[in-house]
Amino acid sequence: YHEFIKSRTVVQENTGTEWIAISTPYLDMHNDAVELFAKNSNGKIELSDDGQTLRNLSLYGVEFNRIGKRNDLLESILLTYGIHLSGEDLAVEANEKDFAQKKLNLLNAIS
Repeated sequence: YHEFIKSRTVVQENTGTEWIAISTPYLDMHNDAVELFAKNSNGKIELSDDGQTLRNLSLYGVEFNRIGKRNDLLESILLTYGIHLSGEDLAVEANEKDFAQKKLNLLNAIS
């Protein structure tokens, strides 16, 4: 499994930004590869979905307005995986030691 994931993960620098794009073998609701974005910030690694998850849900009419059952469900998912909202981005901070686990948590929250 580890070799499968490793061989199908592509890491590319985003020219002109501090962010690195991580294309994973996981698929989103459009059958596109789930992409994560990472940057090093003050010794921490910031991981983000760049807002794709909530944008994709919005395309299907699923909106989150910070109150109600949908928001409660979103908050429950984020809490389960230790993820937070940064604007419209699903995000988490990691360090080198827990990077793999935090990346997996973010992928699980997205899917």
